[in-house]
Amino acid sequence: MDMEKIVLFCAILILGLGCSSDSDEDPCHSCEGPNVSYELCDNGTGTYTLTKGNSTQTLTQADLLGLSVKEYVNILCTEEN
Repeated sequence: MDMEKIVLFCAILILGLGCSSDSDEDPCHSCEGPNVSYELCDNGTGTYTLTKGNSTQTLTQADLLGLSVKEYVNILCTEEN
């Protein structure tokens, strides 16, 4: 019985820590290229909003090619140079 309580407590603690760290992260990352600025935001629904200058489009996780939001937007700015 005591072992079950310890396991349950540890599981709750791990889940709680995981959730709190996710909410602290900024869902948007941006950068400034020489000709245009980029901002990419995680919508929290498996989609992402990419703003390039004044235009906006929706991307999916597959469009990010396995990269994080920050990595993807930084590559966009690097390609602008």
